[in-house]
Amino acid sequence: MTVVTRLAGVTSITLLAAALAFSTASADSNTVADPSPGSPVQSTEGVELAVLNEYPTEQKATAKAAQPTLHKEYRRAVSDDAQDRKGYEKSLYRGKYYHKDQESFRKCVMDRESNFRYKAANSRSSARGAYQFLDNNWRDGLVHMMLKESKNKDHGLEKNLRKLFDKPIHKWNRYYQDRAFFTALNYEGKWSGKKHWNATVPGTGC
Repeated sequence: MTVVTRLAGVTSITLLAAALAFSTASADSNTVADPSPGSPVQSTEGVELAVLNEYPTEQKATAKAAQPTLHKEYRRAVSDDAQDRKGYEKSLYRGKYYHKDQESFRKCVMDRESNFRYKAANSRSSARGAYQFLDNNWRDGLVHMMLKESKNKDHGLEKNLRKLFDKPIHKWNRYYQDRAFFTALNYEGKWSGKKHWNATVPGTGC
């Protein structure tokens, strides 16, 4: 059914159905009709109701941007790879004291000292871990040195590192033991700590 109205010679055609829809919407003073599917519904008080997955791509991008950026060293320290404490792999630690040209020396030390076992514990001394640090003498000093670097570089690892004060070195994960090795090896300059791993077994010098 069509209603035809003439105003000043201009014919305006209005569908009765549209007129009825407008009347119904106007009668409800609490809501504002929104024809687009999935759009928020807003009350007259201005409270918007969230619609799930309205703009999934944009929402994901916004959520990702809102997340704090974790330092690479932090991600390596808590990675699944860090929990593997057996066998030689390239160092997870890549911080201030790391030098890639020292990897062959590190591999030799690991082979000689622990047969590539991060869980190694000497029954005759406090030597612990892949590099056989004397736990009684080295643990606190290593943690302090690593803490100093992390604070200066804003790694976000300070809380994690402090927990190592109460954990024997052979129970540290792969990342922290590798980091301890390079820190001790280069703390006062490249190769400054090499003397700590002087060969103790004939024919196995690195």
